[in-house]
Amino acid sequence: SGMRFGEIASLEWQDIDFPDGRILIRDTKTSQNRYVFLTSEITKVLRNRHSGQRSGLIFTSRTGGKVDRISKAYSRTADDLFNEGVADSRQRVCFHTLRHTYASWLVQKGVDLYSVKELMGHADFKMTTRYSHLAPEGLRRKAKVLEGSLEEKAEVWTGVLKGSC
Repeated sequence: SGMRFGEIASLEWQDIDFPDGRILIRDTKTSQNRYVFLTSEITKVLRNRHSGQRSGLIFTSRTGGKVDRISKAYSRTADDLFNEGVADSRQRVCFHTLRHTYASWLVQKGVDLYSVKELMGHADFKMTTRYSHLAPEGLRRKAKVLEGSLEEKAEVWTGVLKGSC
């Protein structure tokens, strides 16, 4: 979904709109509410957890409160699968990596950067442009849109000029 951990931890059942297929994200990092759209996978997970509640946290800690950190099981799994021998902390896979993967996959599937910005909830377009290198073919296709245009325009102007003399 591209959601931040804090957004997921704060989700309440009243934020889920199954009929409309979206989740309301409140009090985001950018202080702007936004919607995340339900995929079939997200819907399945939420429906499996849902037992008719209309309010309350969706994901709770063992004591029933708000989850305040990533589980050790997630961290151990990421370390076992991806982080062995990785010394540079910037190269380590962590929960936030899922957010970057979501944005990267959107761009690689041809989603325009403005839509990625909105889906990610970025306040500044500059943050979204870091993914632009993932779609060079899209830029190449867009640059070729004008291919042949000069010849077409030249023919039109040649016809106009011949007709006006």
